[in-house]
This record gives sequence, structure tokens and C-alpha cells, in this order.
Amino acid sequence: MAYTELWRNIYYLKLATRPSCYNCKYTNLERVGDITIADCRGIEETNVDFEYMDGVSLVLINTSRGLSVFEKISKEILKHKISVE
Repeated sequence: MAYTELWRNIYYLKLATRPSCYNCKYTNLERVGDITIADCRGIEETNVDFEYMDGVSLVLINTSRGLSVFEKISKEILKHKISVE
């Protein structure tokens, strides 16, 4: 728990980012990877009907290869499709 709080403080105080992070060409929806995984910030604002108190991951499928991989694991995970907006 203490480690989680420490990392959260480092993140929100922006101590873990470099100046180049603010000009990164990869921080948009035109992704170069097959799959993008991130924290799903704002999930509580959707109509998702599952428990999210421990956090929810966001998975963006960027390519047909990424979709193929995701389909292979999709029966093993709890998922809900939401809009990127």
C-alpha cells in the first residue's frame, strides 16, 4: 500500500516525466503498436456495470494483428467496449 501511495504521489507531482513527454509524438490515437494498454481514467463516468474500485485497464486495439491477439485472450477477461471520447 505504501508503494502505491508513493508512486501515485510521484505521478501526480509530475516527478516521473521528462520535458520530452509533453511533446511526445506517440501521445495520440495514431498509435504505432498493435495494442496500447493504459489506466482507464474516468471509467466511473461511463455506464459500465462492473466493479472498478481496484482500477480498470484500457486496451486500445490499433491493428489487425492486435485484434487477433486480443481475441485469443478475450474469453479470459472481463471486458466492456467504450467510446474513446
